[in-house]
Amino acid sequence: MKNLFILSLVFIFFIIGCSEETFIYEPEINNDKLSFPFEERDGGKLGVIVRNLSSKIEPINMFLITRDVITDVKNQDYCNEVSKIREGRFIPEWTAINSNLPMMPESEVTNQNDHPNLISYNLPKGTYLLMLNHSETCSRDNYITFIIKTNSAFEE
Repeated sequence: MKNLFILSLVFIFFIIGCSEETFIYEPEINNDKLSFPFEERDGGKLGVIVRNLSSKIEPINMFLITRDVITDVKNQDYCNEVSKIREGRFIPEWTAINSNLPMMPESEVTNQNDHPNLISYNLPKGTYLLMLNHSETCSRDNYITFIIKTNSAFEE
């Protein structure tokens, strides 16, 4: 009877622990280049481990551009706004999610199971911009835009 009770508890913990989907993405940054694994997602519940392949700490910024879904976001140029942010200026229409968040180089990460560049998000529906903060010039290589299509991260 005791073994059945213990087996039941293990089974219940397994079901509870595996019931929620976890999304861990691994974007890479390297000096003046940023790569991101998706352009749009249905829900905003996700985890990100930023892989900094450069030899120094690289700060990143993330902004909610608008709560609307901009369907042609890939065709729009945000270099003017990105340059203003890098100069320390404020864009009142944008909401800062992360500002100057330092990303440690992979060469300095001593324990991959406790990665310092792990970030967890519950993002609402909207259009977002993720950018490198210390790039000399602005191009689509050092900022990306992506879309969260639903508010499913908040519908539990």
